[in-house]
Amino acid sequence: MNPTAARERLTQHIYKTQVPNNALGLLQEALILSTPAESLEKRIRVDGIKTGRVTALDLPGQISEAVGLGILNEAEGAALRDYDAKVSNLLHVDDFAPHELSAGSVQL
Repeated sequence: MNPTAARERLTQHIYKTQVPNNALGLLQEALILSTPAESLEKRIRVDGIKTGRVTALDLPGQISEAVGLGILNEAEGAALRDYDAKVSNLLHVDDFAPHELSAGSVQL
C-alpha cells in the first residue's frame, strides 16, 4: 500500500492515469490516499471506539461521530469520507440490481 520503489517498478507499464472508468487509475488514487486515511482511522479507533465515545458500526457513522466529538476536524472528516467513497466504489464492481440477476420467465 505504501508508495515504494517496488510498487513503482511493478506498475511502471500499467495505465494508471487517474481518470473516470479507469479502475487501475482509481486503485492508484486509493492507494495514494490510504496513507493519510490510515492515521485518521487509527485516531477514530484509539480516541473514539476504544474509549466508547464512538459507537457507530459503519465508517461513515464513525466519521460523523468523530467530527462531532472533535476527534477529527471537518477537513479530516471530509478527506476520510472521500477516501471511503472511493474505496467503496472500487469494491462494488460486482454489485448488481436484483432485476439484473433474475433469469426471467422462459417460454417453451
